Amino acid sequence: MEPPEPASPRSAGRPSVLVIGAARSGTTALVTELATHTDLYAGAPKEPHFLALGHGAPLAFTGPGDDVTINAKAVLRADAWGAMYPAPGGIDGSVSSLYYAPDAVAAIARHCPDAALIAILRRPAQRALSAHSYQTGKGWETLSFEAALAAEAERIEAGWHHIWHYRRMGHYAEQLEVFADAFGATRVLVLDHAEFEQDPAGVLRRCATHIGIDPEGFAMRNRRVNEGSVRARPLVLAERTLRHSRVGSAVVRAVLPRAARDRIRRVGRRDVTLTAATRRELDQYFAADTARLAGLLGDRAPAWARSA
Repeated sequence: MEPPEPASPRSAGRPSVLVIGAARSGTTALVTELATHTDLYAGAPKEPHFLALGHGAPLAFTGPGDDVTINAKAVLRADAWGAMYPAPGGIDGSVSSLYYAPDAVAAIARHCPDAALIAILRRPAQRALSAHSYQTGKGWETLSFEAALAAEAERIEAGWHHIWHYRRMGHYAEQLEVFADAFGATRVLVLDHAEFEQDPAGVLRRCATHIGIDPEGFAMRNRRVNEGSVRARPLVLAERTLRHSRVGSAVVRAVLPRAARDRIRRVGRRDVTLTAATRRELDQYFAADTARLAGLLGDRAPAWARSA
């Protein structure tokens, strides 16, 4: 497929920027910072999943919590998705777009062929652990990381949605090659999660250049969002009960400012790390795809891919 000719860089009724993935690699923080720009805003929800999963039929993922998360919240109709972007400058931050690359590429070519494409990648072993920690922190994951890796193929076969695909979601080269074949090798700006954490202002300037907007238009927040650390299960279950109560959640939002709610969510959090044995096993597992990624991107590849 030949790369589509860009139309207007910022059009109403469709997003101007697609942050396509990868999951648990800083996409929420990136969208949050991009949306501080005077010319951009984030759609609500941040991840409508329409481009990858909007096939007309209701979603029926079967993992724990999938019924009240992705099945209930994904935007599956083109008109509802377009209405999320009433003005130029909208951002769609659906990480499913990278994972379900063939379906997403076809939908992008149809609905928003001129959108700027951005991917932010994290070392795949660390990304997998972060996804596991996130699901554990939400109270959905009950297995250890190693046990969950062993159960992954069975879970995929049973229809659990992509956040549970801890190992498989790290096949970045396989996913990006679909975008390169469809839109051209340089159409996707590929960012490094580690670089974004170390130099967010520099990464945002690169994004602005890629999008075609003023690099000085950001009002950075530098607020950590959507972290994947683990908390005690009773705290998780209490928060989930409150969040799913309309009255309770409304009272909390009315009484507590966002910063205070963020501080409360961090209570009891603890970071988790890879064991040396699991790190070695995952690094070996991902070695072929990482080499393929370095070959695909060349000097645009993240430093961890070029040095592998």
